[in-house]
Amino acid sequence: MNKRLIYGDIGGTKTILQLGELVDGHVHEQFTQRYDSSAYMTFSDLLVEFLHQAGTTESSNSSLAACFAVAGPITEQQVQLTNLSWQINSAQIADTFSIPTVQLINDFEAVALAVEMLSPVDLITLQAGKAQAQSMRVVLGAGTGMGVAWLTWQGDRYVPLSTEAGHMDFAPTNVLQISLFEALQQKFGHVSVERLLSGPGLTEYFPFRTNPAAFHPDTARASSR
Repeated sequence: MNKRLIYGDIGGTKTILQLGELVDGHVHEQFTQRYDSSAYMTFSDLLVEFLHQAGTTESSNSSLAACFAVAGPITEQQVQLTNLSWQINSAQIADTFSIPTVQLINDFEAVALAVEMLSPVDLITLQAGKAQAQSMRVVLGAGTGMGVAWLTWQGDRYVPLSTEAGHMDFAPTNVLQISLFEALQQKFGHVSVERLLSGPGLTEYFPFRTNPAAFHPDTARASSR
């Protein structure tokens, strides 16, 4: 029997799945597909289509294991995606698709796990400094939301720590930022870092930066009278 694996990245905007074969400890890609996440009611619906396109079905699936990196906090191998209505349960996926082992991990925990695989040519120095061995690392990513994970040195290796730091409060530090905060607070209530550092956040920030006066709450109220 082929030692096949299913793995992928599940996000609020897109999902990328891949089918691979495990040979001598190395995974060889067999089939990869990208999907618009919002086009599917559930992740299971998407996985059914992926298996069909890959030339297999739930009943004929012979995969040994699956691992999915998901944009949301994982609790007891269940997750409600932060920016999508999907709920995913690893045990349910395992039972439905006859996969012996299914593991869910946070998407930025997955990114953090991959940091050690980077080579020097993958790196760009933004600001020169003094390297400190075994110091804390952080991975950041602005997409549909704001992803953050830490890497801490424990024993003889780095261990990833997933977070929901993108939802921490945005803390303005000058007049312009306070004005932006007030405008976003009127629109959303709670203003998190993710309201600005994300794809949707950029659509809020750039119009404001072009004409901040038009977005100020006092200006908006005065213009409506």
